[in-house]
Amino acid sequence: MHTPGILVTRPQAQAEGLLRQVERLGWRPLAFPLLSIEPLPGAELDVAGYDWLIFVSRNAVLHGLPRLHSRLPRLAVVGKGTAAELARAGLRVDLQPSTTADSEGLLACPELQRMQGQRVLILRGQGGRALLAEQLRQRGAEVDYAEVYRRRPPDQGREALLALWPQIDLLLTSSTEALENLIALLGDQAQALLVDKDLLVVSPRGLALARQLGLSRVIQAEGAEDAKVLAAIQRWAAEDRGRREE
Repeated sequence: MHTPGILVTRPQAQAEGLLRQVERLGWRPLAFPLLSIEPLPGAELDVAGYDWLIFVSRNAVLHGLPRLHSRLPRLAVVGKGTAAELARAGLRVDLQPSTTADSEGLLACPELQRMQGQRVLILRGQGGRALLAEQLRQRGAEVDYAEVYRRRPPDQGREALLALWPQIDLLLTSSTEALENLIALLGDQAQALLVDKDLLVVSPRGLALARQLGLSRVIQAEGAEDAKVLAAIQRWAAEDRGRREE
């Protein structure tokens, strides 16, 4: 019986749990980080006077929380993984989206509709999306950024990825930036190499980017959390098994 190879492209520290679960469910886990995360140096952050702190990712918690000084205001997050990271630090989240785990989902929350006179600090990676701050400013908020980490391209090169290529049945990209790095790494052969592979993305933005690149064998998970990614892989595996049995 064929054992599907699942390429997990998360940063190394965040991939370990998913890789273990992929193996436990009977698939072949393949690790190839398409992003590396580095903390950015900086002084302590005095958050006195802010009404909201918004953490946009688990990395924002891991690299931002140790720098926070003074009593914390209300805490908002984009997704469940970020909320779980705060919970591990003993902190309770005051606001997280009930719809999509992204900036759009957070902006849809009733608590963030009328923001006149509110001060917001967004903890994020270097050069992240501007949508959240732009929309909150339009609603009357004063918004600052604290960029506490940066994302780097993969440490491993194209040849290392191509060595894994024959073993890969499904590629999991955990962000649009990871997908962009994959395309850049494959270079002018990207479309030819990807046409025979299935791709799993975790957001509508990832799906849109894959479509723009002309990729058709794309599956979208309902979110980036391990449980949702694994559920999407299970659906894909059932369909893949059916195709092989035809």
